Amino acid sequence: HALTSTLDLDALCEILIREARGVLPAAEGIALFLQERETKLLLVRSSYGFDPAEIAQFRFRIGEAIAGKVFETSASALLTSAAEVRAVQANFSDDNRRHFANAADNRQVHSALGAPLLSKGTRLGALMVYNFAREHAFAASDVPVLQAFADQAAAAMENARLYAELQEKETL
Repeated sequence: HALTSTLDLDALCEILIREARGVLPAAEGIALFLQERETKLLLVRSSYGFDPAEIAQFRFRIGEAIAGKVFETSASALLTSAAEVRAVQANFSDDNRRHFANAADNRQVHSALGAPLLSKGTRLGALMVYNFAREHAFAASDVPVLQAFADQAAAAMENARLYAELQEKETL
């Protein structure tokens, strides 16, 4: 219900982060990545548990790190150990590695879960949740929960985008 309460994308992103915290209480960090149309890079639109100035500097390529792989494959990803996370994050660019370390206050990710944001077959981005304290913070049973949440969020974002386009056309 909260995700359909507004057609303003900025407000919607903030609601999404707030509601995701309630859906997955083990999430100590949350990042909503959306693809920028011009550059095709994934940028953080909203987050929780990260330094906002640092996380705003992320510029992930498709396939880079966990979010980039989730986006590229259009499939959820569950990483239950710090070793799995490190292996997937091995392809971080130097800039993104530095910004991620600073954004996370140098905390190591021990568990991560990501879901693609898809609307009518179009990839919009990825919703990522992280736990910095313990391995196995997320379980296989959390994957469909986050994916269902991401699916509803993607539909709400698409509605907000269409509404903004309509408003723009009416203004013209």
